[in-house]
Amino acid sequence: MKERRDVTRNRTKILAAAREVFRDQGPTASNDAVISAAQVGVSTFYRYFRTRHELLSAVLTELASEAETVAERARDIDDPWAAFAEVFRRGCVLEGADLALFYAVADESHELAAQAAELTEAIVGPSVERARAAGMLDQSVDVHIVVDLMSAAHSAPCPVRRDTRAEVILAGLRRRSGGEQPDDCGAAIR
Repeated sequence: MKERRDVTRNRTKILAAAREVFRDQGPTASNDAVISAAQVGVSTFYRYFRTRHELLSAVLTELASEAETVAERARDIDDPWAAFAEVFRRGCVLEGADLALFYAVADESHELAAQAAELTEAIVGPSVERARAAGMLDQSVDVHIVVDLMSAAHSAPCPVRRDTRAEVILAGLRRRSGGEQPDDCGAAIR
């Protein structure tokens, strides 16, 4: 049993150190810097992460884990719009340096970019599809648009402005009863 706790503890230490080092130095920081920050041996590090890609992939997955929890809770909400709004408001749990780290790691390779896109779609996609299926979100609004709008809302410099942006965007996204939506973006601003 002690060995299993050590396995979990060492992996957790390495990932926490990687996040810290990558936030400070960028995702191109050396493995040696991560090993030093984690205070583990070289062989311990490579036991968990045989390649640089494995480490970066694990960092992406860990960064997305809190948002996955939000999405899982939203699936239990009966009302499709309320579930969508919950994911929109709370799904972008990464702030500042961690959000920048997520994008920086994703930019390291095509494979990591694809992984980041898959993680994002898995988190946001189900609530988008539910809201669209219920007629509460226009069919032209896909997961990529929603993620862009979430990023815009959550990039505000303070919590009050983040909340205000989120509510304004949600109000604009919600389909009105009877389906009266502008035919195109130009109609909305004329």
